[in-house]
Amino acid sequence: MKKGLAINTVPFIGHISIAWKARLREQRRATREEIDKICELVREGMEEGARGLSMRISYPPNPEEVADFDEFVEPLRVVAEHGGILGNTHQGFRFS
Repeated sequence: MKKGLAINTVPFIGHISIAWKARLREQRRATREEIDKICELVREGMEEGARGLSMRISYPPNPEEVADFDEFVEPLRVVAEHGGILGNTHQGFRFS
């Protein structure tokens, strides 16, 4: 038996990427129409094979400074409709 390294990958949709696209790269809270666009992009990604949505909880700027609760929850409802998962990443580490 040949020994080697198994590599597992799962495609995720990046929340910040689609949020920026929906808000036209403006750093502010999304409007209702933009949240709908985010959900549409998530739905499209899930239908094209993504298995979930990835979100960063801690990063500058803090998501709560530029996003409200609905911008996080509404896309996750779409993910749930497709049996997907949330991939949470934490990137708030600081090194001196």
